[in-house]
Amino acid sequence: TDAASASLTTDYQPGLVVVFREYKADMSPRPTGNGTVSIADWVQVGRFAAGLDTTSDLSEFRRADNAPRSALGDGVLSIADWVQAGRYAAGLDPVTPVGEATSP
Repeated sequence: TDAASASLTTDYQPGLVVVFREYKADMSPRPTGNGTVSIADWVQVGRFAAGLDTTSDLSEFRRADNAPRSALGDGVLSIADWVQAGRYAAGLDPVTPVGEATSP
């Protein structure tokens, strides 16, 4: 029904609806993450910051680029992102949903 309690027509199609929120620093398992930030995610962000791995797509880059926290990233993967991922993994900061699209 709508706000005035009038019936609205609808067409239901059976299926599964999954709502998944991407979080900053949620890197493991690659490439999509799993909805949590753990030590495995911290290690992966460190590998990106050290240049040992590269992000596979924009979604992965947006999640890895998590510092500064207040700006939802700065377009650079650096040691600051690794430190912030560690803060998320340790529970020192609440996890942050992915925000604006940022490109490397």
